[in-house]
Amino acid sequence: MREAVPSFVRQLRAVADGAFFKNVAAMFAGTLATQVLNVAVAPVLTRLFSPEAFGGYGVFNYIMALLTPFAALCYPLAIILARDMATCMALVRLCIAVSLAVALAVLCVVWFGIDYLIMIPGTAVVGPFLHLLPLAVLSSGLMQTAQYWAMRQETFGPLAYASSLHSLLINGLRVGAGIVVPTAGALISIAATAPSVLAAMIVWKASRPAPVLAVDAPGPARQLPLTDMWQAARTFRAFPLFRVPQNVIRAAAFGVPLIFLAHYADAAAAGHYTLAMQALMLPSQLIGVAIANVFYARLAKVASEGEQARQLRRITLLMAGIGALPHLVVMMFGPGMFAFVFGEAWRPSGELARWMSPWLFIAFCSLPSLVAVPVLGLERLLLGWEVANVMVAGAVLYLGFSYGFGTVAVMQIFSCFAAIMSVAFMIAVLSSAERAARAVPGGAKDDASN
Repeated sequence: MREAVPSFVRQLRAVADGAFFKNVAAMFAGTLATQVLNVAVAPVLTRLFSPEAFGGYGVFNYIMALLTPFAALCYPLAIILARDMATCMALVRLCIAVSLAVALAVLCVVWFGIDYLIMIPGTAVVGPFLHLLPLAVLSSGLMQTAQYWAMRQETFGPLAYASSLHSLLINGLRVGAGIVVPTAGALISIAATAPSVLAAMIVWKASRPAPVLAVDAPGPARQLPLTDMWQAARTFRAFPLFRVPQNVIRAAAFGVPLIFLAHYADAAAAGHYTLAMQALMLPSQLIGVAIANVFYARLAKVASEGEQARQLRRITLLMAGIGALPHLVVMMFGPGMFAFVFGEAWRPSGELARWMSPWLFIAFCSLPSLVAVPVLGLERLLLGWEVANVMVAGAVLYLGFSYGFGTVAVMQIFSCFAAIMSVAFMIAVLSSAERAARAVPGGAKDDASN
């Protein structure tokens, strides 16, 4: 027992080495400022906008979450993995071209198929705003490209600053809209344009011309012909082939309750779920994404040294320690907290949040496993897990509502199944990381010594 505690401390200290901790601290500072603004503004917004308005806003965001992986076909993820600056620049141009093409395709679908789109269950509440989808898709593609380009350059400080400034602007617009026209349309319009604003700010604050990875070629990036873009697309074709459907299905799994609530209950129930989800995602957005982004760049570097499993265990342990307290507090005091902070009308959101907490805590801990997938080459595993996850979620929700269970009871059952699926995913990824470490000369020995 005496040896266990020092070992645990050493594990945490090892995470906080110089470069990694500095990058995480930079991302955390920016993300903290962003989320402080979001938290400060949230009680104002819930008193300006009704649950019905939040419900429509939530449904539009769910549709956007389904379309976001198509925006750049997940090629931005490959920007970090490119082995030289020439390939990196080819990927950047490819991402921009794909985003434009996909936005044009969405425009055609909305223009000619609007009457059919509003017939999909749960989408009627956002029917008048579907024409904003092409703009939102293009904005999302540009934002993803800018973010991963900045991460490739390891300009985490300027990236965090741009995110903070963007949050200040967007939240100011939301409050202004709530005072003048407190409708779902106002929230949706801001959401559709927000990603492009962030992309512009990242390019302004975080762009550097110099390559920084050790594997980068020392010379400046050169202009590339279209053939090099095509070659980059072929080299990283696993991202559109596997990561796009994975992300779409993952978004569907998170948003399926929203659609079922909008369809079987009403827009207000969807609004309560939207607020509960936003509140519970704060730990993930506050520090989880910052750690995961830096961990992704780090893991790509140490994979050749057989360090995958050790790094994955350490970061997952760190995530569990960070996320345990806030989720436990919501489980114990959720309804009262939501009524006090957001207004009495939002007490049902707190009741939903109480039962969603275990699921989202496990999902928070699984973030390192998720970002490790492309480095470990586990796209097929993730795709299979996502398909199973959304099928289980849909079945549980459909049967729950069909047999007349109430909203809270259905969410209790759904959260249990979702948590079990996330645990299974983490175990599978860690096992694969251990096998990959053993395959590297010296990796198995080093990993076993810890």
